[in-house]
Amino acid sequence: MERLFHLIDVAVTHKLWKPIKLSKGGPALSYLAFADDLILLSEAYMDQVEIIQQCLDGQKVNIEKTRIFFSKNVTWAVKKEISDALKFQRTNNLGKYLGVTIHHERVNRRLLRSVMEKVNQRLSLWKTRNLSFAGRLTLTKFVLAAIPSYTMQKVFFPRQACDEIDKSCRSFLWGHTSDQRKIHAVAWSKICKLKNEGGLGLREMRLVNRSRFGPVATSICSQPSKLWVQVLRDKYKCGNEMMPVIKKKPTSSNIWRGICDAWSSVQPLIAWNVGDGKQVQFWMDSWLPSRTRLSEVSLEPVPEQEKGKSVSKYITEEGTWDLNHIRYLLPTSVWLEVIGSAPPSLVTDPDVLVWGGSSTGTYSMKSAYNAICTISNGSNVVFNLIWKWCGPE
Repeated sequence: MERLFHLIDVAVTHKLWKPIKLSKGGPALSYLAFADDLILLSEAYMDQVEIIQQCLDGQKVNIEKTRIFFSKNVTWAVKKEISDALKFQRTNNLGKYLGVTIHHERVNRRLLRSVMEKVNQRLSLWKTRNLSFAGRLTLTKFVLAAIPSYTMQKVFFPRQACDEIDKSCRSFLWGHTSDQRKIHAVAWSKICKLKNEGGLGLREMRLVNRSRFGPVATSICSQPSKLWVQVLRDKYKCGNEMMPVIKKKPTSSNIWRGICDAWSSVQPLIAWNVGDGKQVQFWMDSWLPSRTRLSEVSLEPVPEQEKGKSVSKYITEEGTWDLNHIRYLLPTSVWLEVIGSAPPSLVTDPDVLVWGGSSTGTYSMKSAYNAICTISNGSNVVFNLIWKWCGPE
C-alpha cells in the first residue's frame, strides 16, 4: 500500500492525477485509506482512467468488492465510459463502513430506519410483563439507549428520529405492550434529569447526539493539522484562528449541522492551559484555574481596545504581570487569582486547548452530557443543596 500511495503522490505532484477539492482553496484529496480499505478520488475524465490503471498496476484488486461512485454532476455517458474502461461496477450507494452508513444525501428518518429497527428488534425479545420497573429501567438505560450511540458519533440525527427513539424507550419503561397501554406516571423530561436533580438518569437522544458530536467540534479547534479538519475549516470559512467561526448554512452537510448544533453547548466549556499566551484572549477565554471568563465578572464594561488582547500582551519585558491599568475592572478575588497564576513565557510550549467540563481537562461523554443537560435544562440548586446536606438523615 505504501508503494501505491507513493505512486499517487508522484502523479499528483506532476499534475497527472487530478484530485478533487471540496472547496475552492481547500486541500486536494487523492485517496483515503484505513487498514486495507482504500478510496481513490479523482476528477471524472477519461485521461484519469489511464493514470489510475498505471498506479494500480501490480496491485491485487478485488473486482467483485470494488465499486465506482460518481457525483451527480457526471453525465450517464461519461459514467458508462469510465466504468467500462476500469471494469468496475457502478454504484449509487457505498453502503456501510465500520457499522455506519455512508450517506450521500440529506439524512432523514428513512435513512436512519436501520437504527430504529435495531431498537424495536431488541424490544421484541423482552417481555415487559416479566420485568420489574427497576429491570426495565436498567435495560432502557444500558441497552436500548446505547444502540444509537455509536451511529450518533458521526451522524446528526433529525429531531423526529431522536423523538421516535425516546418514544420507544419511554413506552418500554412504563410497560407498554402491543395490546395494552400504560399510564406514564412521571413526565419524560423529569425522568431524564440527572440523579442529583431528582431524575432517574436516563438520557434524551437529542442531547446524547449533541454530546457525541462534542469531540468532533473540539477537534476543529485542537487538531487543526488533521486533514478532515482542514477540509471542514476551509469549506465552511472558519477563519485562521485556533477558535473557529462556526456558522450553520442552508447547504451544510450532515456532519457540519451536527457540529453547529453541539458548538453552542461545547464552546463555553472549552478552556486553555496557558503556554506562551499568544493564542489565549485575556478577557474572552477561559484560562484561569477556576475557569472564570474575566469578561463575565468585570466590574465595568471592558474597553474595546482591551477585548481582543492576548494574555501575552499583559506581560512586562521582565516576564511579570502588567495589570495595574486594568486593576479597577476586576473583583479582588479574581485579581488575586490572576496575579497568583504563573505568567506566560516565550520559552514555554504554545497554549493548549483543554476540556473545561472535567477536572482532568479530558473530554468524556459523561461530563459532556451532564454539562449540556445543565445548559439545556438549567441546574436545580435545591437538589444540589440536599445532596450536599451534612446534617442527620
